Amino acid sequence: MRPDCILVNVVKYKFNSPCETNLEMNVSIMRTHKSLKKTRSLKKMVLMAALTVFSTGFVAAELGLETFTAQAQGDRQFGTKAGMLVNDALELSRTGQHSAAIGKLNEAIALTDLNAYERSTIYQTMALEYISLDQFSPALSNLNNAVNAGGLLPNEIASMQKTIATLNLRIGNYAEAARLFTNLINNNPNEQTLQNYELLTGIYLEQDNYRAALPWAEKTFARAPQPKERKYYDLMNAIYTETGDKARQADVVKEMIGRWTNDRQLWNVWLSLLSEGGRETEAFEVNKMLYLGGLLTDEVEISKMVDYYAYFDQPFQAARILEKELNAGRISESARRLEELSDLYRQAREYKRAIPILERAAKLSGKSKLYISLGEALY
Repeated sequence: MRPDCILVNVVKYKFNSPCETNLEMNVSIMRTHKSLKKTRSLKKMVLMAALTVFSTGFVAAELGLETFTAQAQGDRQFGTKAGMLVNDALELSRTGQHSAAIGKLNEAIALTDLNAYERSTIYQTMALEYISLDQFSPALSNLNNAVNAGGLLPNEIASMQKTIATLNLRIGNYAEAARLFTNLINNNPNEQTLQNYELLTGIYLEQDNYRAALPWAEKTFARAPQPKERKYYDLMNAIYTETGDKARQADVVKEMIGRWTNDRQLWNVWLSLLSEGGRETEAFEVNKMLYLGGLLTDEVEISKMVDYYAYFDQPFQAARILEKELNAGRISESARRLEELSDLYRQAREYKRAIPILERAAKLSGKSKLYISLGEALY
């Protein structure tokens, strides 16, 4: 093969050339991660899910692992000595001898008379060999060297940025990966995709930087296909929890309830958010709806319903519910509960109902205080 037609693998840039090759390379930068345990936090789940996506569809297309020929033009050509060494490296790579290929490429890069294009191409090829060996740190160093060698065209450098960003992510350089992906997305409308928004969200969550993750999570949520999967709602719910944005979280949870009505945990979260946000009237209406729908069965939940009616100056309704639940055994009968029931009826001016209940409370407790209260009620 002619040295000016050396076959190389670089990142999404093709020159027109009559040279042909049967060289095939299947190099994966991102290996599928181990199965996630159910107990992992949401931030881990989001990041790992994004990485898994990149381990499949991203690799071949975005790393540009496509063979092509480098056309000789001006300074963009190989000398005989460097060309033969790179050709030997590619032949070794074809047979899976990646470490031996790296050795040949190191011989090539050590030559003293290389031009900038030769250096950039050799570094790129070496990076791909390291990727084949799952050695991502040296792969990243070689790609950076390829850029710094000065032999690449601006569009070649631009097309490498996603590869460099992904390698930074793969080795845990999250801050640098976030910076590179942000620049890539902001400067290239074609990169403004759901996949990239999810990835940036995951990177920031991995750093516990929920504020930085928020705008990308919102972009993810907005771009998610309809009907949105539960995971997108869970993502926003979790991030709003961490950022303390109760109002927006309540809106998300309310929408979730419309989709997953039987999820009691969602109802509980919504009620909590309404209460914490000072939206007590709405919380009362939601509790009322749950109670009338037969969804409140726990003594604590039902007692809260009674308290809501009393708080909103509806003592008769509160008393009727408390009495009904005492009779049904869903609220345990005690002197305290009976006194509470009597007080509610007295507030509602239902004295004929209140007095017998207060008598039962006094007998049950045996305390003088309740007998005094009973005397006051009678006279």
